[in-house]
Amino acid sequence: MDGGQPLDNKKMNTVRERVTNQIQTCLNISPSSQYRLKVFPCMGRDVFVSTLKKMGIVVLQTDFEADLEIAMLAKELGLTVLSNDSDFYMFSVPFVPLSSITYNKVSTGKKKSSNKMFSYINCNLFNQEKFCQTYRNLLEQYQQLPIMFFEKTATTTAAPVPDEQAI
Repeated sequence: MDGGQPLDNKKMNTVRERVTNQIQTCLNISPSSQYRLKVFPCMGRDVFVSTLKKMGIVVLQTDFEADLEIAMLAKELGLTVLSNDSDFYMFSVPFVPLSSITYNKVSTGKKKSSNKMFSYINCNLFNQEKFCQTYRNLLEQYQQLPIMFFEKTATTTAAPVPDEQAI
């Protein structure tokens, strides 16, 4: 897990905005809207980590933003990333958005190979490779956008970038 806060505190406005939105969502909840409005409990992260540790699951956590490190570790270990951070759509690792998990309905199934029963909760698994295969034409059409944006941004920079530092 990452701590989510860069060492330079650049994300503080984003954090403040998210907390404000969360409070507003809480104020708007009513019996008729409670199933479509999602609010992450204030102590949710602490309870989640505590539960994982009680289950004997190793939890690694940094004090700073660690998206790249998490993606690299997941890829190396063949694991899936669970997060609400949209940055993980850009990494080539299996990714489950936490907002896609159906927590209130536990389903059961039976393994075909062993006939053993198992329980699971439904979620959406994002796979970048499958996404790219599905939307190849669209991606090929727009693949130059980030490069054009970078070139436009780079041309407005006052100081030239030495070749060895160029991306």
